[in-house]
Amino acid sequence: MNELSEYPSIQFDITLYNSLKTKDSRLLLRQMKSAVEEFNHNKQFDSETFTILYYGVQQLQKDDILEFLEKEILKRLDVLEFEILQMKFLQATLDDQNKNRKDYLYQLQKEVLLTFGLYDKHGQMGIETILQFYKTKIKENDVKQYLQNQVKKIIRKENLHNYIKNRLIQIVFNSEDCDQQISDLLVTCENTAFVTQFITILAQNSLEILQNESNSLKQVSKVLERVSAQKPNLFNQNLPVFIQFYDSESYCLRNAINTIITNILTEHLNPSKVEQDVELKESQLNQRLFLIQKLTSRIIDKNAYARVHTLKMLRVVCSQNLIPPNVQLMMFPLVIARVQDVSSMVRKAALAFIKQITKFMKNLFVDGLQMQNFMKIADIKEQNEYLGNEIHKTLIAIDQILEDKANAQSEAEFKELEDEENLVVSNLREKKKLQSVFIQYQEFMELLQKLLPNIELLLNSKCITDIYKAISLISFLFKQKIENTDVGIMKMLIHSNNQQIVNKLAKKFFILFIENDNEQVPINNLIHLLKISSPKEQIYLEELIRYMIKQKMIPESTIEMIWTHFMRTYSTNQHDQLNQYSKLVRITFGQQSNLLTRMKLDQISKIIDGQKKEINWVTVIELAKLIYFLEDKIIVKKYFQQFSSILYFYFGTPNNLWFVACQEILNLVQFLPVPESIYDYIIKKFSFKTFAIGMTPYKNAQDFLEEESTLVFNNQCLQLSQLLFIVGQSALAIILHIDEIENQLTHLRNVEEAKENELDKIQGGCEEEYEYNCVYLQNLCKYNVIQKGFYQNYAPLVLDILAEIEEENVQLTILHKSAGLCLCKFMCLSEQFCEEHIEKVFRLIQNPNSDGVFKNNLIVAIGDLLHRWPNTVTSYCRQLFDGLSNQDFIVKQTSLNMLSHLILNDMIKIKREITDIAILLTDPDENIQQSAKRFFFQLQKKDSRRILNSLPDIIFSMSNQESHEKYKTFLINTLKYLDKQNEQLVEKLLRRLKENINDFEVYNIVFTLSKLQMKESLARKFYECYPYYQERLENPQIKEYFQVIIQKLMKCGLNQENKQILQEFEELLNRGETKRRVLGSKNKSQKSTRSHTNSQRSIGYSNILDQLYTQSTEF
Repeated sequence: MNELSEYPSIQFDITLYNSLKTKDSRLLLRQMKSAVEEFNHNKQFDSETFTILYYGVQQLQKDDILEFLEKEILKRLDVLEFEILQMKFLQATLDDQNKNRKDYLYQLQKEVLLTFGLYDKHGQMGIETILQFYKTKIKENDVKQYLQNQVKKIIRKENLHNYIKNRLIQIVFNSEDCDQQISDLLVTCENTAFVTQFITILAQNSLEILQNESNSLKQVSKVLERVSAQKPNLFNQNLPVFIQFYDSESYCLRNAINTIITNILTEHLNPSKVEQDVELKESQLNQRLFLIQKLTSRIIDKNAYARVHTLKMLRVVCSQNLIPPNVQLMMFPLVIARVQDVSSMVRKAALAFIKQITKFMKNLFVDGLQMQNFMKIADIKEQNEYLGNEIHKTLIAIDQILEDKANAQSEAEFKELEDEENLVVSNLREKKKLQSVFIQYQEFMELLQKLLPNIELLLNSKCITDIYKAISLISFLFKQKIENTDVGIMKMLIHSNNQQIVNKLAKKFFILFIENDNEQVPINNLIHLLKISSPKEQIYLEELIRYMIKQKMIPESTIEMIWTHFMRTYSTNQHDQLNQYSKLVRITFGQQSNLLTRMKLDQISKIIDGQKKEINWVTVIELAKLIYFLEDKIIVKKYFQQFSSILYFYFGTPNNLWFVACQEILNLVQFLPVPESIYDYIIKKFSFKTFAIGMTPYKNAQDFLEEESTLVFNNQCLQLSQLLFIVGQSALAIILHIDEIENQLTHLRNVEEAKENELDKIQGGCEEEYEYNCVYLQNLCKYNVIQKGFYQNYAPLVLDILAEIEEENVQLTILHKSAGLCLCKFMCLSEQFCEEHIEKVFRLIQNPNSDGVFKNNLIVAIGDLLHRWPNTVTSYCRQLFDGLSNQDFIVKQTSLNMLSHLILNDMIKIKREITDIAILLTDPDENIQQSAKRFFFQLQKKDSRRILNSLPDIIFSMSNQESHEKYKTFLINTLKYLDKQNEQLVEKLLRRLKENINDFEVYNIVFTLSKLQMKESLARKFYECYPYYQERLENPQIKEYFQVIIQKLMKCGLNQENKQILQEFEELLNRGETKRRVLGSKNKSQKSTRSHTNSQRSIGYSNILDQLYTQSTEF
C-alpha cells in the first residue's frame, strides 16, 4: 500500500481496502459494477467507489474481474481518475507471467498513453501518471517519443523542477530497467540546468547508499554512463562530485566514473573532435593527463570487474591517440603485471590493451621512422649511441662557432657565423628530438621482452580463454617482427586434447606460414620451423602439420612440390637442406600415403641403394619412418631388406645415428610374417660379424645380408655395443608382438562369446581356450625366448660389461651405455629377471662413473619397468628423488619429469618427498623452475587439498636441524598452491602444539600458521585454542609469529563479535595470561550482529528515499 502515497489528492479508505481482501470475487464484482454506476450518476469518485475499483485492479488473476476491467475501465476516457486506474491496470498486468498476453497489453499501453495526450492534465495526478511509465518497459518507439515529449513539456515549468528531479531519482533507485528511458530523457532535454542538477544530486545521493552492490547503484551507473556519452561537458563542469565515486565501496560507481572520464577524454577533450583555443590548449592537455592518471591508478583496483573495466577504458582512450607515448610507457609495466592477474577476465583485458599499445607504438616508431618492421634492441642501442656521438660533435661545433663569433673581424663575418649557428642549433634540436624517440623506442622494446615470458606462461593455463588470447597476441607480435617472438611461436606448439585450441592454433599457423600466393613461401616456412624447433617442439609441430593436412589447410599441390624439392636437394647433395626436407617428406606423405606413387617408391629405393656410396643417416631414418605408413607388406619387406643391408654395411661405424636408424628399421619387422624368426636371423648375422661365431656365412635365398660388400670397421667395442642394441631392441619387439597376439585373442574371444549359447558357457567355451592360449604365450616367452633363447646367451655378457663400471676410475664408454639399456630391456621380458637385477640399475644411477646421459636413459627405463612390473619396482622408486639434487641438469630434469608423471598418475604415493620437488621452484635453471611449477599446477588441479592435507606429516618429518630451513623454503614456494579452505588444518596444528613435540616442530607449525591465508572465522579458532600454545609464547620468535597472525586477521573485515574476540586474544598474547570467557553464545551473538548490520543498512537506504519523497510532496 505504500504506492498509494503517490496520490495524496485521492481520498483513499484504507479500512475498506483491507476488508475487501476477505470477500468473494463474485461479491467484489457486484460492488465494482455498483461503483461504476454510482460514478455514471454523480460524474465523480467518492472515497468508497475509488477504493473498490482500485482494489479490483489488483485482482488481475480473476478472469471475470479482468474481463470487467477491460470492458468498463479501459473504455473510459472522460475522467482523469479512470486514466489512473487504466495505468495501474496496465502496469500490474505487464508484471504478469502470462507471456501470451504481453503483445496485447503493450498495444493497450500505447492506446492509453496516446489518448492521455488529448487532455492537458499536468497536475500532480497527471504528472505522477506519466512518470509511472518510467517503471515499465515501452517497446514502441513512437510511444517512447510521446512520453519524452510529455515530460519535457512538464520540465519547462521551473516550479516543478525539484519535484520532477526527486521523483525521477526515486524511480532510478526503486525500479529496474529504467536506465534507458531516463537516459534518453536527459540526453534530449534542452534544459541544461535541469540535467546538470539532476546528475549532481543523483551522484551525491548514490554515495550515501550503504548497500554496496545493490541494483540501485547499477541503475545509477548506467544512467550516468549513458548521459556522459552524449553530454560529457556537463560532467566535466562538476567533475569533483563524480571523482568521489573512487572512494565508494561499490565497483559499479567506480566503473561509472571510469566511463565518465573516458567520455570526457574522447568527446570533450579530444583535439581531433573539438576545436581548441590556443590559450586553453595547455590547460586542456594538463586536464587530460590528470584524468589519464586517475584512470591508470585503477588498474590495481581491488575488484576484478573494476580492473577489467579500467583496462577497457584505457584501451578506448589509447585507440584515439590521446595518451602520450611517455605516459603509455609509464603505465605499460602495470599492464604487464595484470597479465599474471588472478582473474582470467583481467588477463584477457590486459592482453587486449597490450595489443592496442603495440599498434600505437608501431605507428610511432615503425611508420613514423619510415621503417618496415620493429628494430632489434641491439640495433636501437647502436642508433642511440650514434646519435649521442653526433649530438656531442654538434655541441663542440656550436662552441667553436661561438668562439669564432667572439673573434669575428667584420659584421659580414659575424652575420655568416650567426646564420651557421642557427643552422647547427636547428640540426641539434632535430637530433635531440630523434634521440628522445629512440630512447622511448628502446624502453618499449625492453618492456616487450619482459612481457613475452608471461604470455608464454599463459599457454599452460587451465583457462581456455588464456590460451586463446595468448596465441592471438604472440601471433600478432610475431607478425610485427618483434624480437624473440619466434620462441613464443614454438612454445605455442602446446599439446592439447581440446579440439578448439588445436583448431585455433592451426588457423594462426595457416595465416602466418601457409597462406601465400607463392607456393614456395609455405615450404620455406615449414623448413625453417623444423630447423629452429627443439626435439619436443618438433613432435608437436609434426602433429600440427598433420592436422592441417587433414583439414585441407595444406593442399596436395604443396605436398607434391615438397617431394619435387626433396629430390632436387638430394641430387645436388645439400646435406643441411636435405635433412629438413627428409623430415618434411615423412610428415606430409606419412599423412597422405596415397600420394606415394610407384614412381616415388622407386625413387626411394634408389636413394636407399645410393647410401652405400655416401651415407646420410637422417635421410635413412626419415625414409624408414615413412615406409612404416605403407600398408602393402610385400613392399615393406622389400624396403626392410634394403635398410637392413645399410645397417650391415656400416656395422661398427662410430656415428651414433646408426642406433637411431637401427631402431626405426627394426620397427618395420612387426609388419612382416613370423617376426621372431627375422629377429633371430638379424642377431645371428651381426653376432657372426662381431665374434665370427653364430651363423655360418653361407648364402641362400633367404640370406639378404651380404658379407663381402660391407665396409670394415676395426673397432670391436663399437660393434659389440651395436649388437647389444639390436638384441635389446629385439627383446622389446618380442614383448610388443606377444601383447599384440594377446589383443587379437581377446578380440576373437569377445566375438566368439557373442555367438555362444548358455550350454557352451557352462562347459567352459571359448573362455577356457583363451586362458590356455594366454598361458601358452607366456610360457613361450619365458622358456623359449628368455631361458633357452638367444637372450639368455647375452645376459651374462651384459652383466660382465656392467660390472666394469663398479670399479674405480673406469671411463664410461658407449659399450657400457648400450649394455645398461640392453639389461633394462631384458628386465621387461621377465619379472623374475627384473627382480634379480633392479638393484643393479639403481646402483648404476648412483655410480660416480656414470655420466648424465647414461643416468638419464636408466631413469627413463625405470619408468617403463614400473609400468611393466609395478609390484617389483615400486619399492625402489624412492631412490629416484636423489636425482632431484643431482648437479647434472639432464639428470635433474629427467628425474623431475619422471616423478611428475608417476605421482600425477598415482603410481607412487608421496608425503615428505614433495618438499624435494618444491625446492626446485627456486632452482637457478629456468627450465627446472617451469617444470616444477607445472607439476604443482597439475597436482592442485587434480586435488586442490592434497598439499594442504599433507602438511602435518611434512612438518613432522622435517622437524629436525637438517631439514628445518629446507621446510621454510618449501612452504614459501608452495603457498600459492595451497587450498584456501584451511580451518581444519589450523585447528589441527594448534592442537598439535599442546603435545610434547620438539622445538623444531613448534617453529615449523607457528611459521606455517603465520603464512596461511587468514579468514574471519579463524579469529575464534586462535582464541579458543589459546591454552594449547600459551606456554610456547615465552619464546620471543614464536610470539612474534602470532603477532603477524593478529595483523593479518585485522585485515579480514571482522564483524563486531570477532573484533571483540581478536582484541581479547591480543590482550592475552601481550600479557601472557590465561584466557577469560568474555563472550556469550556464538550463534546468538552472530545472529544479533547480522540483524544489527542489516537494520543499519536498511535505515540508511530508507533515509535517502524518505528525504527524496519529502522533497517531492512539497509540490
